[in-house]
Amino acid sequence: MTQPKKMPADVVAGVAAGGASSAAAVSAAEGAVPEWMADWSLALAHRAEPHGGLPVGAVLVQPHSAERLRKLLLSACGARLPLETHRLGPSPHRRLDSGLMVHCPPPIATLFEAAIAGEAPLCTSLAEFVSRAPVVYLSGVRRHERVLGRAPPAARGLPAAPPPPFTFAEVFAGIGGFRLGLEPLGGVCSLACEVDPMACATYRLNFARDGALLEADLTGLPADELPAFDLLAAGFPCQTFSVRGEQRGVESTPTDWRGGLYLELVRLLAACRPKAFLFENVPGLVTLGGGGRSAAVSGKPTTFRAGSVLRGMVAAFEGCGYVVSWRVLNSRHWLPQYRERLFLAGVRRDCEARPMDWSGLCYEGGSHAPAGAGGGGSVAEILEPDDAPDCLAAELTEAQLSVVMAQLEARGECLADRAIPTEGKAPTLISLYQKTGGFSTKFVCEERDGTPRDGAPPRRRPRFLTPRECSRLMGFPESYSIPPRKQGAGYSGFYRQIGNAVCPPVVAAVGERLLEAAGVRAADET
Repeated sequence: MTQPKKMPADVVAGVAAGGASSAAAVSAAEGAVPEWMADWSLALAHRAEPHGGLPVGAVLVQPHSAERLRKLLLSACGARLPLETHRLGPSPHRRLDSGLMVHCPPPIATLFEAAIAGEAPLCTSLAEFVSRAPVVYLSGVRRHERVLGRAPPAARGLPAAPPPPFTFAEVFAGIGGFRLGLEPLGGVCSLACEVDPMACATYRLNFARDGALLEADLTGLPADELPAFDLLAAGFPCQTFSVRGEQRGVESTPTDWRGGLYLELVRLLAACRPKAFLFENVPGLVTLGGGGRSAAVSGKPTTFRAGSVLRGMVAAFEGCGYVVSWRVLNSRHWLPQYRERLFLAGVRRDCEARPMDWSGLCYEGGSHAPAGAGGGGSVAEILEPDDAPDCLAAELTEAQLSVVMAQLEARGECLADRAIPTEGKAPTLISLYQKTGGFSTKFVCEERDGTPRDGAPPRRRPRFLTPRECSRLMGFPESYSIPPRKQGAGYSGFYRQIGNAVCPPVVAAVGERLLEAAGVRAADET
């Protein structure tokens, strides 16, 4: 058996028998590691995927040293991170009693990767520790490795006959917006991946019948353990691209690496090779890094120019062998909500039947909506009856109204400035809706018959949109189940989930064109 190689303690880096793609940081005070570590190192030596993705890995450590290692790793990162530790079973080859494995999230894996590459040494305290205690870092080892007995559940059984027109995977699945848009096109979901427990609960409430959902961090899923799929769909995290935040872009911090999660999509595209992909994000991603948008002029379309961040992402997707195009679409042409979102569509080069056709999906000037969009309607059409229980529960309290009125007074505004135009389009629904402190939160300020809701006795106070009204604004069907109210918390979790969702009618419109471009669904089948 080839033993992992001991390296100088100041670098603590080496390469296991598998070569550079299976880098391992190794140290032992007496020049060797315990046999169980060597056995596991051999079994996991080739798990580093050559397909990109965020850095991940795992550390093998003796049980009596594990707690000290955890503290040093957290100190080295300067942040409190979820460090999952579990006891290994007997080693794969010689069935030896084993110790512990600590799974490393991207910031900690990055420290080891930099040491392996000779780019930066480990900090002094961590380097001293691994020079004295047996420690093996295994690059690319993910939480759900089959050899660890943690492989994801087997792919769901797909219908034997007739085969579906196409299968799809939705990652960063949220509450299933992509699924609701792709299933009407004939798609069958072979995999959904979401890490947020509350979003997973809502997803299961609506799609529990097939078991496609994996409640897991995507970085922990080995690509070779996933079921096959024709189309990859993802609404990847937008927080670091949104104009509502700091717009750090793809920059990661020790506690927030969401901006780099697009690299996980690169990993899946390169490894799984689906025929096509459809990704969604905020328009702020387009303008980051020197991009821009044209000034709003009545009767003229808005044009966008990609900045360096989006250009870099497109180049990464193209590097996986895909023809990529993108557009910013506004849901107001399909729904009573003004919601601009970036859609990236890609077709594998050997599958391209025709160029992606965006015509009719984008507003091209004039007074008419894109062909086939239907105009979207107005907010008045989606409102529930004034006396519906959820409408009554959504009324602002006196304290909340006092806060809102104080804010308006300080800004020299009136209640009408925070009113949703019921005969027009609602503003963009965001995850922080139902927070009175946010100026972007707007209210229903009149009854269906036009009676003002301003709180002046005997009139009612303004109210929030109800969860069902928010679902309608997003284009979710009436059959979609909304989790029940929680005592003391109301629907706050669902407001966040629906505000983070994607609009199924827009997904369906873009998806239909994408499938045609990939030769999956012929144009005359629409």
